[in-house]
Amino acid sequence: MLETKNAGKLAINIMSLDKAAEFLRSKFPVRTVYSALKNEIERKAIAVGINHDEMEKKFKENIGNDQNDIVQLRNWFDPNNIARIERETAMRMAFALGLGYAEEEADIFLKRLWVDGFYMRDAKDIVYRFGLENGWSYAKAVCIARKFTNLNRSNPNPKGNKDTGTITNDYEAIKDEKELEMYIQENAESFGIYRRKAYERFMEIYEEVKENFILTGDDEHSNSLDTASFKYMCDVIMREFPQLRKKTAYKTVWRHIFNNLPDRTRLGQIVNQRVFRGEVVQVDRKLFILAWLSTKDGGNRLEFKDGQREEAFNTHMEDLNEQLIYCGMPTLDPRHPFDWLIMNTFSYVYNSPDFPNEPDVGVDAFQTRISELVEEMHEESE
Repeated sequence: MLETKNAGKLAINIMSLDKAAEFLRSKFPVRTVYSALKNEIERKAIAVGINHDEMEKKFKENIGNDQNDIVQLRNWFDPNNIARIERETAMRMAFALGLGYAEEEADIFLKRLWVDGFYMRDAKDIVYRFGLENGWSYAKAVCIARKFTNLNRSNPNPKGNKDTGTITNDYEAIKDEKELEMYIQENAESFGIYRRKAYERFMEIYEEVKENFILTGDDEHSNSLDTASFKYMCDVIMREFPQLRKKTAYKTVWRHIFNNLPDRTRLGQIVNQRVFRGEVVQVDRKLFILAWLSTKDGGNRLEFKDGQREEAFNTHMEDLNEQLIYCGMPTLDPRHPFDWLIMNTFSYVYNSPDFPNEPDVGVDAFQTRISELVEEMHEESE
């Protein structure tokens, strides 16, 4: 927790370009699986009134002791292992830790491991939530969830009449395993793994960005909102990230910043809800953040009076986090290099004496700072 707080403070306080680049390049405390697990074990041990070692032992026993389990546990408890884990693995950990769903306990843990939280239109997630709330083992939850494998589909436009909010409310009345299974079966047409809220919100943002930029006549390929090229829109939203990515060495911090950045093909798949490898392509979190930064609300600095810069900055961060929460995505994490870069850029734009005390300092300033910072990192790494 201390490293997270320190990283957050540095994201806000480092204004110097070379110092920010140096921190990202060589001193950045990327969150490891081990640190997230260690902190959660400590927190859970205090909550149930046992010591850390007892809680860790209990966790390992719940995971299992066959050869694959032993290898996994060794990897998870390796302080130097920073490999990203799959969401299903994170869910297994949540069960082994005995996390609950109350106060978003399990949801918060998942997002600390940089995977999406619970989605109530996903039948598997409903089963997992019920299992966590009722003390099931992970094995039992998986067994029940497999009964609804046919519902592990994208289903972006469900025929059923239950939206996510209705399903969430209905869930509260479910009393036992039998009722749970019956509810899922009776409302099968309403379930799917495709996150509709994220797509709908992204498309609102995308259309705003398209209108703002196309109407300026900047797109040399088109002067029409209807025929705006995905190449142009990708360049607008992603700024110079794709070009900067080509210059980078394959290091840990670089991977976290540049991995999975959508290109124009992926952007087209997301916008048009295309199927790729059997599933409709979901909205990417990095793409969502960068797109939001291209909107009036996201990319323009909030108006503030003298002495209120910090308050305005914090409000802007909260606005972005609210967008991410709405979409079921992890909120900004100062231990993730991409998020730290975004936070540092926001802070710089709010606090730098280079910018006047005016609210319309925005998209261009963000783009310039991000580009300069990544270029500085690249130069230092050569």
